[in-house]
Amino acid sequence: MSKDNLHKIRPAGRHIFTIGRDLIKDPQAAIIELVKNAYDADSPSVDISFEIPEKKDKIIIKIKDFGHGMTKDDVLNKWLVPSTDNKKKQKHSPKGRIMQGEKGVGRYAASLIGNDLLLDTVDKNGNKSQIYINWDEFNKYKYLDEVNILVEFSKVSEPSGTELIATGDIEQLRYWTKKDINGWESINELKKELKKMLSPNKDPKDIFEINLILKNFEGENEEINSPVKPFPFFDIYDYRIYGKFNKNGKGKFKYQNFKSGKLIEENINLNEDVRCGNVEIDIKVYDREPDALKNLIGRGLTDENGAYLNIQETKNILNAASGIGVYRNGFRIRPLGDPGFDWLHLDTQRVQNPSFNIGNNQVIGIINIENEDKSGLEEKSARDGLKENEAYKNLVDIINVILNVLERKRFDYRRLIDEQNKNKIHKTEGLLDYSEAEKEIEQVLLNDNISVETTKKVLNVISKTKKKKEEVYSNISEHIAKYEGQATLGKIMDVVLHEARKPLNFFSNQIKNTEYWANQLKDNYSEENLNNLLDILSDYKLNTKLLTSLFRRLDPLSSKNSSSKKKVNINKIIKQSINIFQNKINDLNIDLIINCEPDIMYFAREQDLIVILTNLIENSIYWIEKNNPNKKIISISVQKKLEGFELEIIDTGEEIPETAIDSGSIFEPGYTSKPKGTGSGLGLALAGEAALRNNLYLKAISHKNGAHFKLETKEVVND
Repeated sequence: MSKDNLHKIRPAGRHIFTIGRDLIKDPQAAIIELVKNAYDADSPSVDISFEIPEKKDKIIIKIKDFGHGMTKDDVLNKWLVPSTDNKKKQKHSPKGRIMQGEKGVGRYAASLIGNDLLLDTVDKNGNKSQIYINWDEFNKYKYLDEVNILVEFSKVSEPSGTELIATGDIEQLRYWTKKDINGWESINELKKELKKMLSPNKDPKDIFEINLILKNFEGENEEINSPVKPFPFFDIYDYRIYGKFNKNGKGKFKYQNFKSGKLIEENINLNEDVRCGNVEIDIKVYDREPDALKNLIGRGLTDENGAYLNIQETKNILNAASGIGVYRNGFRIRPLGDPGFDWLHLDTQRVQNPSFNIGNNQVIGIINIENEDKSGLEEKSARDGLKENEAYKNLVDIINVILNVLERKRFDYRRLIDEQNKNKIHKTEGLLDYSEAEKEIEQVLLNDNISVETTKKVLNVISKTKKKKEEVYSNISEHIAKYEGQATLGKIMDVVLHEARKPLNFFSNQIKNTEYWANQLKDNYSEENLNNLLDILSDYKLNTKLLTSLFRRLDPLSSKNSSSKKKVNINKIIKQSINIFQNKINDLNIDLIINCEPDIMYFAREQDLIVILTNLIENSIYWIEKNNPNKKIISISVQKKLEGFELEIIDTGEEIPETAIDSGSIFEPGYTSKPKGTGSGLGLALAGEAALRNNLYLKAISHKNGAHFKLETKEVVND
């Protein structure tokens, strides 16, 4: 190969902006990158100062650390070389800190906060290096290596450390000095970012302080020095869940309820598919009703200076600190955890089910993750979050699992203590019971000396009205039953997709083969061609039977079966419901035990009974598959009673929490133990409604190592 054919890639002069000001989101992010560099230098603190000269025609931003400084070699072969991987290789600073700036481009963020930069650094041996950069020079030259950088070296007796001095023009001055009702808008935003940058759970031995200094902002030679402390991870909260998933998926967590001021604790062990390394999770939740906020204040909630708060101040501080932040080595990954950045879509989920789901402004959370090489969680080059790869999706999934545990337990508790629920009756139960009203009206009329004849006429009008409303109610009930049947059919759609896929794929793939052998037979009749065609037709017949069988099993849930009540055979209903899931039961090797006399009859809507049983069976299968217990059992037993029957279904899937049983929240719409996005929380609510329409009562019973439900006639319950 001729040397004339070999060429080199030469970055353009403005490439420095591509990895600097064009890559970094905003000036606040640029300063945070430079603060991280101070941390990597083992500095115990960093001073960030904004100085306005007397002429007020520019702004000078200084970032000074007191770390180990840079040697001449560091300056020439690392600082001046873009995208170096020395921090990625080195991993730890000389004092053991885990390096933050692995990308090797954060230092060029300085181009976003000034038109020129003076870097002044002294190493531990007193070797001083000074670099001056005019960023406009990079636009003047075609190639990066044509830009000359002024670098000077000297020997000094100064302590080690590094100071960057960026000088901004009038536009940058206006950016930092613009005001809103809360004061310096951009400065306050920076302060908030710095407060949230550091994890409140950071190792107290690793001292790293941030000081924000404003010079001549309010008046001549006036200096405002403000230490920046991380947002407090409040010791006061309503609910909390915290613990750790290891890389093998074993999770040990603790749930706490401090709502009443008395601590309630519960240990929780989880086993999930974790593909993002070791993950520590600590989430605190706050109810936002006025009484709840008063309760927080009464329990001693204060600001970072120890001052007690009023309700509005409490709202403000929770708003500012809210969000679930992701931290790596003690530093937050922006913008995950910003109050307005709902990366877990908590607010969207809350809109769908506000009584169950928590919103982004109700939660303060800390997620600690490992380095990229261990977790697979990669930061975007623009420092605006994590790459949405498989590890990221897995992180979201396991956080949602933890949130779901907390949401369920919070929902159980809130429902249990709700005074209105003590006397709560079913929404439609007693809706058409006019008996008490009729007695009252009759007594009022008689007390007012209204004739018995007139009283009878009034009561007759009420009776006719009642009859009309009963007809309307019956019609509404039939429509509700129809829709609930369709909703249940939607819940078991995975059965349809799983079992219909194979025959449909066969039909799709074999059409061309059928045409081919048909044409072969047409052009050249032979036994071989005929047999090939007959084999394919035989497979058509088999796959047609599979589809026919599937739709026959789903047929009981169709709308045509949702009409009036009739005597139905309970044993037959059980078999129809099981048939829907038979292939799944076989695939999972579930031991199905059925104990039901063949002649138990009950007056009910057939579709309603199937809605009840299919929802219960689907739940059992789901949790058995997810938890994979040693014994996979679903047991259905029925006993004939004087007024009807009693059916019990017990499985070895997932134990129902006592609080969910005691509060009845398990039958509330939207309540689900399944991970977000996999469960609607409608199944048991639909089953409960369907039971009540048929004079039945569905309840959950405490059972170790599984779920236990009982369905029985209401007369049995009332005796």
